[in-house]
Amino acid sequence: SSKALNEAKKGVYSKEQIDTLPSLWRLNYFMNLCNNSYEIIDKIKAEVIFRKFNLMEDVFPFRKKFHTIFCRNVMIYFRHETKIDLVNKFYDILEYGGYLFIGHTESIPRGETRFKYVMPAVYRKI
Repeated sequence: SSKALNEAKKGVYSKEQIDTLPSLWRLNYFMNLCNNSYEIIDKIKAEVIFRKFNLMEDVFPFRKKFHTIFCRNVMIYFRHETKIDLVNKFYDILEYGGYLFIGHTESIPRGETRFKYVMPAVYRKI
């Protein structure tokens, strides 16, 4: 939703949300907002794209390839063939070595895509 995208663009998290991150990440990539909230630094924000678009388009509207794609709890609503088509489009738009993260209730059938299974909900382009 647009609301979720706008919230994600802010990059603001509670202390509890970032507590499990390595301490170096917290020190190097977050600013303390003094109200028990932390904001991702602008350098990192500039590298992230949040955009609402139609996953069913033949070609994604991006010029550059991605290092990481998060598509969580979306494919559970698609037919098997549609899901495989979408996963193949994700593969094409990822850099080699890039990662695809899906929801924990979702899976990609092994052998039907070019992704390498890493762990539940995580796949890698090889």
